[in-house]
Amino acid sequence: MPFEKRRYPRVPISWPVTLTGLDGLVVGVTQNLSLAGTLVYCPEMPMIGDKFSLVFKPASRQPLLANAERVWSNTFTSTEIMMHAMGASFEYIPDPERQLLSKIISDHLKLEYMKQFFRRRLRFYRFAIFNKMQLHKLKCHRCKTVLLLGPAEMICPVCENLLPKYMKF
Repeated sequence: MPFEKRRYPRVPISWPVTLTGLDGLVVGVTQNLSLAGTLVYCPEMPMIGDKFSLVFKPASRQPLLANAERVWSNTFTSTEIMMHAMGASFEYIPDPERQLLSKIISDHLKLEYMKQFFRRRLRFYRFAIFNKMQLHKLKCHRCKTVLLLGPAEMICPVCENLLPKYMKF
């Protein structure tokens, strides 16, 4: 995986978005999102100028507002459908929207981290079962996570706490 030089992490979030500028209004969908900007796909070329307003419409949440500037744009054809992609950098997001956006991105990153963590653990369990390794079911007394660990593991993989040997659950 290449090293990211971005200041804020981008997460793959797909929300309907309306772009409003001096010359018109365009409806699109976000591909990814961060606190610094977003990638928007539109079915038509946005003729809104370089500075515009965005209204995000997340599911079961209030709309989020932002002022943005076009960083780049590109037109491409995918399976006989012409699409327009545009990278936008946020210039201004009101504080309540910024806090909500920050929480949404943080929750998404935590969820992705946990998915990766459990995928790695599942591979370990399959390996352990294949090799008939004796596993112990333990509960970390700091983070209260139930763990299935081999006899050599003595550190909780979630909170990195030292586990007492054979602390049964």
